[in-house]
Amino acid sequence: MKDFWNFLKVKTSVVKDIGFLGSANIFGTAISGFFWFFLAKELGVQDYGEIQYYLAIAGIAYLISSLGTPNVIAVYVAKNIKIHPTLMLISLSGGFIALTTLFALFQRIDLGILVLAFIIYDMTINYFLGKKLYAMFSKYFIIQKCLMVVSGIGFYYAFGFNGIIFGIAASYVMFIIIAFQIFRESKISFLLCFLINILLI
Repeated sequence: MKDFWNFLKVKTSVVKDIGFLGSANIFGTAISGFFWFFLAKELGVQDYGEIQYYLAIAGIAYLISSLGTPNVIAVYVAKNIKIHPTLMLISLSGGFIALTTLFALFQRIDLGILVLAFIIYDMTINYFLGKKLYAMFSKYFIIQKCLMVVSGIGFYYAFGFNGIIFGIAASYVMFIIIAFQIFRESKISFLLCFLINILLI
């Protein structure tokens, strides 16, 4: 009988976790959809296309500069291997290189700031997933989407077309504090990071 209740408890927990992840993705996608439909209505075709062009550039720069470490963080955190501060430092270093490069190429600081925001957000979210903090993941995921609507539209009305990307980047600000707390959990060790990766190859 005890085994049955333990089995039921585990199954209930799994369903609850899936519910958190599923509902967060549904509500988050709906909020994002509203934001982009609103901007499509407010902006002309040319301006909306330009925003998407710059977001694509920031997205590519993020993928290159993050070096895949946000996903690796989720794996190592789940295994309780504490090398995530080292991985975070590597990603952030790549992000600052991307910021400098994008500013040199496009003379737009907002693109580089958005890349750093993407990296910090992705590392934090993957840390939550690795720790199986699904409720926290869901909460912060939805809060970020709400902030994107508020700050994105707010910056658009305050600063015009060029304020939108700054507004999107501003929606990730709360993750800086969380990332800093995660960063302080253990010491940075490039040697440990190198050895673990060699052993797991």
